[in-house]
Amino acid sequence: MRVAEVVNGKRNQFSLRSCTNEDKAYWLRDVPTNVAFRVGYEIIPGLRALEFDGVPKAHSENAVRLIESAIPPRLAQWDQLRNTYKNRIVSEYARMRNGQSNALLVLDDALSMIDSALKTLPLNIQDEI
Repeated sequence: MRVAEVVNGKRNQFSLRSCTNEDKAYWLRDVPTNVAFRVGYEIIPGLRALEFDGVPKAHSENAVRLIESAIPPRLAQWDQLRNTYKNRIVSEYARMRNGQSNALLVLDDALSMIDSALKTLPLNIQDEI
């Protein structure tokens, strides 16, 4: 995560590209919200659309159901993680300096959930995704 590397002094602040050094706090605060949005408006519809690419509807719907059933508890968990730093981003920077990050936990959790759903698809589809 580039923001963590900038906070830890391992990267130059200009490596943030479209996110300026001053903007990183806003970007970090929105990580859980952006992840939830992308899961709901990109990942789930994308999985449903797989049936038009030859994936049996039962397989794509099974992957969707797996994500949809996992979302409510994860949203609560992501919200709790966000609450640890939404008012004082300094605490998240301190975690990053110690090799931890609640924002990164949200990203890792979402990727793990998506990966689990993809593993329910036929192997030939998994290889193409």
